This record gives sequence, C-alpha cells and structure tokens, in this order.
Amino acid sequence: MTAKKAISDLQILVIDDNQQTVRLLSMMLRDMGVKKVLTAQDSLSGWDILVAAGKGAIDGIICD
Repeated sequence: MTAKKAISDLQILVIDDNQQTVRLLSMMLRDMGVKKVLTAQDSLSGWDILVAAGKGAIDGIICD
C-alpha cells in the first residue's frame, strides 16, 4: 500500500501560455493548501522544470 501525501506536501506544475490562467490556477492551488506550485509559460519550459526536478518530484501537472 502506498502512503498518501498531504495536499500541503504536493508539488504541482502549472503550464499555460496565458499568464492570467497561470496566476489563477496557482492561486487556487495555494488556497487549497498546496505549498509548492511551479509554473511554466510553454511546454518546453515545463519539460525543463520536470527534468530538473527529478523522477517523482512533481506530483501533478495542469496544462492546456
């Protein structure tokens, strides 16, 4: 059985070319209790962040 992470321990990556959308989603995630929200403006930047973070570091990705 896998241990569940608390929402505050999740690391979420938000990828969107619309800065307002990125800010809104980031704010919503933080309001929900997520402390680690990473953002990227495009898929290539998102990929760079994902690779730099390392295997298993990012718990979820929100993108359009």
